[in-house]
Amino acid sequence: MLNIKIKKNDFDFLIKNLKKLKPHLIPTLNNSDINNGNVTLKLDDEISNEINDWAQEEIQKSGYDENYDLNNLGKILQNISDCFSQ
Repeated sequence: MLNIKIKKNDFDFLIKNLKKLKPHLIPTLNNSDINNGNVTLKLDDEISNEINDWAQEEIQKSGYDENYDLNNLGKILQNISDCFSQ
């Protein structure tokens, strides 16, 4: 089991998007603690890797601007990816 720390805003974004795109992952995220604006999750490696892969795919699809710099969406997704790539 991994302990993953993620900012509450990024966690909310993750939940909102996974509900649409990967709803089977939502129950795995219910084991969480919220403290001081951060969420701590207890996940196994497989789930963590799947979320990281999803975030990386989304960055490639829509996370860059016309100059190939991360846009706002890309920055959020990169934060999420960083949390789950432990």
